[in-house]
Amino acid sequence: NISSYLGLTQKLGKAAERIKFTRFAPERECGVVRGYLEKVGESGVCRICGQRAADPESTADVKVFPDHKEGQHEPVCAACHDHIFLGKYGVKQPVLFVTTPDQLNGSHRAHLSIPIFGSYQVYFGKTLEQSHEVTREMEHPSTLRAWDISSPWRPDQSNGYLLASRLISGYVPRYDQDSTVTGENDEHHEAGDPVTLSDICREASGVSEEDGKRYGLEALGVLKADVDDLGFHMECGIAPEDYSIGRVATLSRFINNFFALYLPDLLNSDPRFNKIYTVFGGGDDLFLIGPWPAVIDLGEHLYQSFSEYVCANDKLHFSAGITLHHDKTPIEQLAREAEHALEQAKEHKGKNALSLFASVVSWDEVSKLRREGKRLLDYLESEVISHGYLYSLNNYLLMAEEEARLLSDHKEGIPLKNLRSLRWRALLAYSSARNVDAQALDDADISTLIADITRQIEDYRGAFRIPLWETLYKIRRS
Repeated sequence: NISSYLGLTQKLGKAAERIKFTRFAPERECGVVRGYLEKVGESGVCRICGQRAADPESTADVKVFPDHKEGQHEPVCAACHDHIFLGKYGVKQPVLFVTTPDQLNGSHRAHLSIPIFGSYQVYFGKTLEQSHEVTREMEHPSTLRAWDISSPWRPDQSNGYLLASRLISGYVPRYDQDSTVTGENDEHHEAGDPVTLSDICREASGVSEEDGKRYGLEALGVLKADVDDLGFHMECGIAPEDYSIGRVATLSRFINNFFALYLPDLLNSDPRFNKIYTVFGGGDDLFLIGPWPAVIDLGEHLYQSFSEYVCANDKLHFSAGITLHHDKTPIEQLAREAEHALEQAKEHKGKNALSLFASVVSWDEVSKLRREGKRLLDYLESEVISHGYLYSLNNYLLMAEEEARLLSDHKEGIPLKNLRSLRWRALLAYSSARNVDAQALDDADISTLIADITRQIEDYRGAFRIPLWETLYKIRRS
């Protein structure tokens, strides 16, 4: 009965919204962790999360501690051990097995410390060379499920047998398969190892042909995005007479395929993006880490591709937040700040926006602003303007933002004591006349340049820092 199914879906949607907007109540949601102090007294606190008691049977070779020695196994809690286990083997081995816990009792095979729901154990199988071993594991009576999680665009990972595919591992940039390379700080990396974040950072900069010095900001770009109001579209986006389980499932799967199938294939096949990690991509959202210029380019490319994918349906779109970080920044902080940027983008009227460099603009404006950034870079490379002139534009941006705020707060007129912010047009014209190369442009072209920059700042105010900062970061000397 489709009407009953539609009613049930709407009922579940309202219940989910009610829970989402219910205030968190510690007295209802929290409780006492019994035996906690005794466990901490025996084995100490987990060095990863710093919260749970370390489990003597759960250790990890983790290189994030300053005092860590190669091969030294740190005591960690069972939950952190399992996160490390899944992250390590999920990108290295192509077969995921689900078994009963008793199958791995006494086994030296790496597996979860805490079985899922207390009833399901997980471990990973190896590559084509061990296909006979995988076949034996599949025939074991305790094996409940076996999935191929290898990358379909990497033939070298093919497992050589028929298994249901699960697009879990995503795309991970790796060192050249044909050689062994040495990364930053003389770290040794085998061919096929995941590229370190330090080397990802270096991909964001270039080397000058003139003096051999590096230029460009070496930083990670972190992108978090998700489809706007997808729950609403799932519940109300299909006409009641067309509503069915099949149509809802098809919509869900097609959205998932864009992030879980198309995106990793794009990262693998397009040289512009093949140094970007898929931390998570699936469902209706994604979390990526890569060289910051490539991440910004990818965000704009995904917006255009997604629009084509949904046949230019203006109701289906996504918002994103991009932040820049040093390669030593903890992943937890990367995720938290990128999530905050995403929340800012979601607050934009109509959503469908990007948060970048502390500014939020619609995706249509992103394309226009980045074209202005390319013009600034062209002017700089042709020596029409100088580095110092570009840096001075930051001051005029701040004054223009202050002017906009004062005009909004004082409808009757700006107080005399605050008139300093109105000088930015005159200061910009004066600075341009002094700093623009008169030999490269004639007076008419200089006037046009000044008028264009003034118009861009008037139209976009603080958002003009998107093309400005992107240009400044690209030319910055290390």
